[in-house]
Amino acid sequence: MSDKSLKSRTASGATWSVIDGIVQQILSLAIFIVLGRLLLPELFGIVSTALTFVFLMRSTVLNAVSSSLVTLMQPEDRDYDTAFWLLVAVSLFTLVILNLSAKPIAGVYGLPELEIVIRMTSLIVLALGLSYAHFGWARRNFRFRALAIRNIAGTAVGGLAGIAVALAGYGLAALVVNQLLAALVSLVLLWCSVPWRPSFTFSEDRARVILSTAVPQGLTQSLQFVVQNFDVALVTYLLGPSSGGLYAAAKRINLAVQLVTWQPISTVMLPAFAEVVDDPGRLRDVTLKTASTVMTISAPVFVGIAAAAPGLIALLFGDQWLNAAPILTILSVFSIAVPNAGVLRVVLLAQRDARRVLYFTAIQAALSLAGLILLRPNDVQEVAYCLAVPAAVSYLIMAAYVCRHLDLTIVSYLIAIGRPLLAAALMAASIKLLPDLNVNSVLQTMLILSVGGAVYLAAMLAIARDTLRDILSFADALIPARIRVLGSRARRPRDPR
Repeated sequence: MSDKSLKSRTASGATWSVIDGIVQQILSLAIFIVLGRLLLPELFGIVSTALTFVFLMRSTVLNAVSSSLVTLMQPEDRDYDTAFWLLVAVSLFTLVILNLSAKPIAGVYGLPELEIVIRMTSLIVLALGLSYAHFGWARRNFRFRALAIRNIAGTAVGGLAGIAVALAGYGLAALVVNQLLAALVSLVLLWCSVPWRPSFTFSEDRARVILSTAVPQGLTQSLQFVVQNFDVALVTYLLGPSSGGLYAAAKRINLAVQLVTWQPISTVMLPAFAEVVDDPGRLRDVTLKTASTVMTISAPVFVGIAAAAPGLIALLFGDQWLNAAPILTILSVFSIAVPNAGVLRVVLLAQRDARRVLYFTAIQAALSLAGLILLRPNDVQEVAYCLAVPAAVSYLIMAAYVCRHLDLTIVSYLIAIGRPLLAAALMAASIKLLPDLNVNSVLQTMLILSVGGAVYLAAMLAIARDTLRDILSFADALIPARIRVLGSRARRPRDPR
């Protein structure tokens, strides 16, 4: 595939991925707010606990097999057929395990209601198993429009159904219906939009090829899942539910920003890197440009969130949550490295080197655990440092490895990400110098973000104008051709006759 064709397909995929990520975040947040006003908090705790087991499987085996399909150089129907039956077998096995363990898990938590919720939500695993081969086919063939429509529709229908059930007075059932119906609608729409259909074909040779990447990647993703999802429970265990709630509020904002800024890019990045993985020169160039672009987009966002944390917390959650602001600042500062760590992981996955990703994830988990054991944090901010700093350290180690592996000088990589970081540092300094105007939190937050954004843009124009041109060129490619033609016609001077 030519660079022009790859750029066009990548831009189109990124457009729909951006739409998917932003709309889903807005819908999910709106549904959460409505259901939160109708239902008791403990109901969310019960369902969230049950879904942890379900999504652990999604984040490990199912997604790993699907991603393995994307990294195959020229996947054939027998690859997708083999993956489909692997996924169905795994999902059925998981369904049985979840149902057998539902009662013991409920006993451990001391929540009898948890048993039936685990049994009901375990059906989501089967829906995921039936859809993830199609999901892999759609990603490999850049069908991101179909994926976006499927995800948005599933979220919307499931949310509306959950709200209706909650209004009828069935609290716990509302949250379960929300999740189940969203998964079912997503499954049906994906099957309808993807032309490939599985046949009764299974190749042991192709299964070994798929599993050679999927197994280490699944182990990596299981570690990532634990690293990313055990923190709220850990804070609550160590410091009590009040601190756990403060940490959860800060994490919710931070994750929403990560999902909006990074997930749309990551969705289209793996197939894009897979196209150039056999050309070392192109792979190095794409890696540097992607790293620079991602840092240019993510650094000012996280710096702005960190600086405006008090105002954002008050605006979204109320003044009673202001103690979450320092936590949000800590998480946001160290989250600057997260998107670029994702770029490096995608590079390794495209090269079918999932084991290395596993090693770096294990390093992060080990450093977090060591920090918690050795430092014995006494407040929630110290816990946040123990969990956030290892992510940045792991990123630096991974960057050094990838640069050596690609025969890429570390200096060129540091320059690629360093210019946006320098501009972001100038942005942070300008925000620090702003006076407190003693106005309401909304106005102060708007001032911080406006001044910081202006300084960042000016700095980038001075030291990284080429990167801004690349981003503008890519953004222009995201505009549909029909809209571009209409715009050019509107700008065309009229004939004086």
